[in-house]
Parts: sequence; structure tokens; C-alpha cells
Amino acid sequence: MFKKKIPLLLIISVCTFAVDNINNTVLNIHSFTTVKNRIGIKGSFYKVNDTLDIFNVREHEIGTLSRFGALGDMSGYEGEIRYSLTDRISINYKHEYLDIDYGGGGFIKNKRDDIFLRLNLYYHPYTFINAWSVDLGYTKNSSKPLDITKDEMLNAMIKKIAPNTSLSIKDGVVTYGNYSASIYENGKKVYPFVRVGDLKDSSYYVRLIMGKRFENSIFDLYAGYKKSDIDAKISIEPSNNTLIKDALNKLNIVIPKLSRDEKSYFAGFTYTLEYKDFLFETGYRYVYIDREDDIDYENSNHIIDMSISRIITKNLLFYIGGKIMTNQFNAQIPYLYNRYTQTQYDKKYGYAKFGFVYNFDLNSF
Repeated sequence: MFKKKIPLLLIISVCTFAVDNINNTVLNIHSFTTVKNRIGIKGSFYKVNDTLDIFNVREHEIGTLSRFGALGDMSGYEGEIRYSLTDRISINYKHEYLDIDYGGGGFIKNKRDDIFLRLNLYYHPYTFINAWSVDLGYTKNSSKPLDITKDEMLNAMIKKIAPNTSLSIKDGVVTYGNYSASIYENGKKVYPFVRVGDLKDSSYYVRLIMGKRFENSIFDLYAGYKKSDIDAKISIEPSNNTLIKDALNKLNIVIPKLSRDEKSYFAGFTYTLEYKDFLFETGYRYVYIDREDDIDYENSNHIIDMSISRIITKNLLFYIGGKIMTNQFNAQIPYLYNRYTQTQYDKKYGYAKFGFVYNFDLNSF
């Protein structure tokens, strides 16, 4: 009778094991969760310019920004909050802002909001895989319109929109065929430009994570799927001006709508090592994007995210690090890519970052 009870007791013990919780870290993809009622707050600042270019992307990939689509200086910040509803369920919200020099022709001012619910499905300290979790998330990107005003970039975009026409704009003069004219409003000269507007995308994703704990480190492996709805609209401004309308009509230039859906598949890992008063974190992700046939110049990205943290107390750390992407923001900001803005110059891009993570328990108040 006693021997028959042993297997049942083992099953019960597996199902009721307390989760081996961890403190919040810089990277947020982990199969292990934090304790109930714990809040983690993360603040970060991003930067890349001529003097702060840890991946040397500006010197070799950007140059003088004479190529449409190349990315230049960037600054930004991130605020993140993580809250554990139970030992097995947590919610994570992040807001990010990036100010990116886009090809020397204007600035992308991207706002990104990301929220996901993490469910710990399984935990056992003595199995090969210690924990399994799933994330259910939603991401939204948006930006103010990108106005391309410099003649070189302006005409490069016009050639993308209408490659077989003679339309060009130089120093505010609109030329097509044998006709040239300038636009005046209230006696002042108006300089036409190309506007890339209605920039936004929203995505739903699911991510499955499995983790293994070692003596002083944690290794997490994950894979997932994301579906994105993307909007963008290109126009030659001022679009209501008669001269612009006549030029488009006479040259039979029709700018199609750029809204689309796309799917992406991703996989990667995070590795966290604690050594003395330092925390070393490395994350890698590969993304494959299933796009329309006319937006398939580059449909993948490799992303590496690294940080070194100084542990001040068990609840506070300060960190420095960096992020590098082999194909710029491909799959990270989907609206940046359409049939006109995709370019052969979608090469590596990266930036330095620094910030802090602070944890506290609501039970302590």
C-alpha cells in the first residue's frame, strides 16, 4: 500500500513546487518569474553619434549620409515597469522613444509601446529544462511624418515613386517634360517636398520560453510568431496645389496605398551570469519576415543585445551596454520598410545604452 502511494506523491510534488524566482534584470526574456507583488522599474538612455559609436556603424555604413535610407545620429530613452501578479503570472509594459536621423533628409521620431503577459506553465528544479513560460504580447510603433526636403533625397524618392518619368524638383522649381514652374502662396515661394506620413504599425505576438538554471547563471531559449498591421502613405506636398496635381495627372503618376500585413518568425536566447558584484547579460535574436514580393530585398535580421551591470544592492543595479542589428530596424519598426523606402543600404546599425533597474515588493509597504 505504501509503495503505491510513492508515485502519486511524486506527481503532487512536481505540480506544487514553488517557483524558483529571480530578480528583474536588464533583459526581460526569461522563463523564470519574480515573486508575487514585486515591481521592477527600468530606465534607459540610448545614444549613437560621431563620438559615441561603439559598433563603428557610422564610419563604415553611414558616411556622409548621402544615400537615401542610411541612418545617422540617434538618441532616445526607455521606461519599463514589470509587475508580478502571482509567482507564476506577471505583466510587463515598456515605452520607448527614438529620434533617428533618416538619411540626412529628416528625422524619424518613433514611439514604441510594448506590453505582454507572461505565464509560467511549468517549473521543476531537477529536470533538464527547469521552466517553461509563454508570453502573449502587443506592440505599437508610430511616428510623426517624415518630410524629405533636401533636393538629393527628394529626387531620389521621386525616382522610386515614378522611375520612368521626368518629374524633378530643384531649389523649389518643379520640372517635367519641357515645363518648369515654381509655387507661390501669398507672394512667398513654396518649396515642394515628399512626405512619408501616417507612419504606424501594430503587432500581436506569442513567445514560448524554456529555461535552465545553473549555479550562477541562467540560460533561456525562446521562439515565437508575430503578425503586424502596417500603415504608411507617401505624398508630394503641397498635395492640394494645382501645379503638383497637374504634374501627377499629366505624367500618370499614381501613388498606391502602402498599408499591408506581414508575418514574422523569431528565435533566440538570453544568457545571464552573476559574478561577484556584477551581472553579465547577452541576448541574441534571429528574425525572418514573410513579406510581399515587392518588399523582399532584405527579410531577416540578427539582433545582439548586451549589458554589464553593477549590483549595488539585491534590488538595485546600474548598467551599460549596447545593441546591434545587422539590418537596421528591420522587423523592429515595420513601417520603415515599404516598396519605396527599402534600400540596399539596410546594413548594420547599433547604439550604446545605459540605465538602471530597481526592484521592490509591495508587501514591504
